[in-house]
Amino acid sequence: MKSKLAMRHRAWSILAAGILFQGLVTGIMQNCMGVLYAAICQDLGFSMGSLSLFSSIRGISMAIAMPVTISYLTKKNFRKRQAAFAAAAVFCFMVMAVFHHLWQWYVLAVFSGAAGSAVMIVPTMRQMNHWFIRRRSFAIGLVAASTGLFGAIGNPICSWLTDAFGWRTAILALGIFILATAVPLAYFQMDLRPEDCNTKPYGWYEQPEEKKQAAIPTAYRRPQLVFAFCLLLVSTTGLLSQYNSHLATFGVSQGLALSAGASITACAMLGNVFFKVILGALGDRKGVYTQLTTGLLFSASCFLTFFLVPLFPNLIYLGGFLNGAGMAVGATTVADITPLLYTGQEYERKYSRLFALGGFVGFVGFSCIGYSYDLFGSYYPSFAAGLMICALAGLSMVMLRKESKEQIL
Repeated sequence: MKSKLAMRHRAWSILAAGILFQGLVTGIMQNCMGVLYAAICQDLGFSMGSLSLFSSIRGISMAIAMPVTISYLTKKNFRKRQAAFAAAAVFCFMVMAVFHHLWQWYVLAVFSGAAGSAVMIVPTMRQMNHWFIRRRSFAIGLVAASTGLFGAIGNPICSWLTDAFGWRTAILALGIFILATAVPLAYFQMDLRPEDCNTKPYGWYEQPEEKKQAAIPTAYRRPQLVFAFCLLLVSTTGLLSQYNSHLATFGVSQGLALSAGASITACAMLGNVFFKVILGALGDRKGVYTQLTTGLLFSASCFLTFFLVPLFPNLIYLGGFLNGAGMAVGATTVADITPLLYTGQEYERKYSRLFALGGFVGFVGFSCIGYSYDLFGSYYPSFAAGLMICALAGLSMVMLRKESKEQIL
């Protein structure tokens, strides 16, 4: 009887809505940009570094706006406000179809980042933390995986639309589709907390009282150092997720057609789905520490595989698939570790700050990858940097676990 009630819990419909919503607004609008960047650069003569700066400015705007927009979003009328922000984010995406000059992208980046800060990943991850006590890592992994699944489907479609009708028509077509699906979904379905529906989180009834008390983080001897190592971990894993949008251009630099380059990105999206689901399940069974360690090892293997591409060209698709591990740890680290380290109002504050600051570093890194390619004519220096980032992320995780009294298990 209890299992039937568990399966009918509203948390599962919230999870389904979160999967669809993030798949649309992040999986398509964000993860298909690599194909569009390559087409825009070819058509308008921009360098990859200069257009990548658009994403960096948008990321900085997102980081600055996020504490304000998330606070405004979660106070009341969550569904209505998220629907409004989703409509604004889609409009910012669609307006690119009429641009001809680089400065237009830079101005748009400010508004696009502000709108995107209220819809991309963070609010839905917070929903999962509110709605799930049991199977939380799995739920977070599924939501994060949806961005990869929709990206894997959307990249070939985006490439086909671009080849057949041009990148401007592709942007308009994708934007209209997202507007017609994501906005109604947010407005009618996505409640922030169980209390909004007069219910309790999934799994709370199965949790013994002593486990509830053990789940509350303890006081730290050096809380500033805990936050510093947490920020370093979030920033480094965030950097690993920034390579995805450069994979299509990496394929073109290896002599492949744009459509083949889009296939590498699609492989990354499939890897994104695979690793988010697998790592989420691993986190539920073995703990977040094992989950992140495994993800970082696969991320490092991605860069090592790319170094073998000149000798074995077909390995480029395997490397793309393994790149999904970096996207997985980058997307889920904040959501996985913050509830283990903080609770109550402290959790609410730290979550937004960590995501914003980590995102700031990540998006700056995104344009650095593009400028590195412009400078060296190759992505291999940035791949070498990726290996060092994996090592630094692993070190920060070990130190964070030590300083937090092994709260991250």
